[in-house]
Amino acid sequence: MTPSAHTDPTDPPYPGSDDPAGQARAWVARLASGEIDEAELAAFEIWRRPPAHRQAFARQRELWHALGSMRDAFESAPASPTAAPRPAFAARPRRARRRLAAWGLASAACLAAVVAAAPTLALSLRADYRTGIAAARYTLADGSRLALDADSAVAVDFDGRERRIELLRGNAWFQVAHGDARPFRVDALGGSVRDIGTAFEVSRRATGVYTAVSEGLVEVDSGGAAPVSVAAGQTASYAEGRAPTAPQATATADIAGWRQGELAFDAVRADEALHRIARYRSAPVWTLGSFERAPRISASLRADRSDEAIAAVAQRANLRVQRLPGGALLVRPPRD
Repeated sequence: MTPSAHTDPTDPPYPGSDDPAGQARAWVARLASGEIDEAELAAFEIWRRPPAHRQAFARQRELWHALGSMRDAFESAPASPTAAPRPAFAARPRRARRRLAAWGLASAACLAAVVAAAPTLALSLRADYRTGIAAARYTLADGSRLALDADSAVAVDFDGRERRIELLRGNAWFQVAHGDARPFRVDALGGSVRDIGTAFEVSRRATGVYTAVSEGLVEVDSGGAAPVSVAAGQTASYAEGRAPTAPQATATADIAGWRQGELAFDAVRADEALHRIARYRSAPVWTLGSFERAPRISASLRADRSDEAIAAVAQRANLRVQRLPGGALLVRPPRD
């Protein structure tokens, strides 16, 4: 069976590996190939659900990241094989050295091209949970509940001292399990949101990180100023390296409304509304031009009817929509 035909989520994408570590290496290589399709990506997400598989993938992912510096070492090595010291291999058995070198050379050779040409696949290598064009719900190892919006991703790092999550893309909602003394925090764009007994949403957007609290209290720290406490029914935001905004009131019913398929917009720019709706389409939505002068959008729209939602935004803001081959949309601001 060819790699592109692989659909069985219990097997690695290539034959010959029947242990989690071998399967994880195969998945890393497959993700890095730039040829994985949506069916295989869905199979990968299913394969990674068992804790043993997640741990194996995390270990192979760390090795993959280390190959970036290994690649530089290979490329800068002198022509004579005896002139270049190899301390990274010195303490390893010969068989392990051959296996690591063979896999490392092949992987390192395509690392830079993959990251540059396929950011979505690079994100898959970092994320522990990632969604496609639909939201999803998960239960974390500590019992906390995680809801991920469409086209969103997080990396999870729980250890003996803290429960840390990095929001890599999109929107996430957390209901934190209590009875665990370890702090729970969500990192994004150099800042963090620390739980103080709560349920809250964190959104990573082009303009910064937004937090909205539906229960309890959080502490928002941008890393550039004093932290800000945000209570239930409030929202705050920060741009990278800048102080958080003062908390503002928000309707708790609108917080993470995407969990119920609702997209609520309150005087947001038309292009931002379009980008949020585009998460729920398999074909992309591109915006061209400045939307600064376009009417802002205040509406509640259905995520499962994304084309209708885009049409509603376009009508309210007088936007020009051009349908392209494959279902892609090109949207321009109103003519002056």
